[in-house]
Amino acid sequence: MLSHLKPLPQSEALETLVAASPHQVRHSSSVSVILPTLDEVENIDRAIGEIIDNLETGYTFEILVADGGSRDGTCERVGRWGAHYPVRLLQNNGGGLAEDVLAAAGQAQYSIVVVIDADGSHPAGSLAELIDRVASGRHDMAIGSRYVDGGATVGWSLRRRLLSRLGAAFASPFTDVRDPLSGFFAIRRPCLLAAGTHARGFKIGLAALLAAGAGFRVCEVPISFVDRQSGQSKIGAGHLVAYLAQLLAYLRGTRFSGTFPRFSVVGTAGFVLDLVIASLSRGWAPALW
Repeated sequence: MLSHLKPLPQSEALETLVAASPHQVRHSSSVSVILPTLDEVENIDRAIGEIIDNLETGYTFEILVADGGSRDGTCERVGRWGAHYPVRLLQNNGGGLAEDVLAAAGQAQYSIVVVIDADGSHPAGSLAELIDRVASGRHDMAIGSRYVDGGATVGWSLRRRLLSRLGAAFASPFTDVRDPLSGFFAIRRPCLLAAGTHARGFKIGLAALLAAGAGFRVCEVPISFVDRQSGQSKIGAGHLVAYLAQLLAYLRGTRFSGTFPRFSVVGTAGFVLDLVIASLSRGWAPALW
């Protein structure tokens, strides 16, 4: 059921959703699941297994592992899955996460695409909810959101919660989505491919939001986000710089006519930037996301 329906002042129509009742979920869709990886040998088997467990009954699917240059045996593990399931390895050495995801989307067979992390932080049990929201024809993108009613970040400290909120606040002049930095979402394939000119760094979902045209329909579905249990995070200060550059590029290409009030919040940018720089100097950058 819908908890509210709120038109956005720019290009989006946003709904925040609570979990659907079992009879509301329709298992009749085809979907390409994109799983970005970089040295995830400790997590890849579990990630692929959970995706298959949640989709093999009622969905036609493929899993595209978009690897950014793993050297720890991740690719070999993926190859074993591919011998028995619709799992394909796509290697894009030297690119970035956004480039890897877009390259995989370009080779996807199906019109609905899901992006999900390989580190176990995103709940595979929410895949059906996201897919069905897009398959219904009512939405172009369904985001797994930490910051709507029912969403959660499990085990995070207050400092990390605040820093994560600051990271999302940078995007607030451009979208009313509560969790625009989420890396877990379902989207119509053409809408994801349209993000190509905006895609920098690692926030590909945000790039799709920024590239969206008029009438783009977005909903947020609550999820519980948990930290990775194994392996090392690949996010560092360089990713934050790329993220800010992504927003700056969009700002330069945005017309202010009719939307100027939304950009009044930019007046606080100096204060927020000071906080971010302080966090970077203390090695807190990974906690922003």
